[in-house]
Amino acid sequence: MQTATPTHPLRLVYLIATLRDAGHDCVLLDATAKAPDELTPHENVLRVGLTDEQIVDWIDPEARAIAVTNMFRFNSPVREAQSRERTCRHP
Repeated sequence: MQTATPTHPLRLVYLIATLRDAGHDCVLLDATAKAPDELTPHENVLRVGLTDEQIVDWIDPEARAIAVTNMFRFNSPVREAQSRERTCRHP
């Protein structure tokens, strides 16, 4: 198994700041920073941070938009799994 070194989500921080400046209520969740010691096996990698279920727990059911970012190409299956979890719980 391999892990990737987490980095700060600066693009999301800029996006959130811009949206807030435009009057939108926004919440930023850095799933890696929230649980840096939590490792979850997923295919051939160890995911660092919150699980899909924990991430979806953070989503307000009344949210009108959700933005997700991913810095590592090998995490594409993870994004897809999270998308399925969000869709099931927040149709």
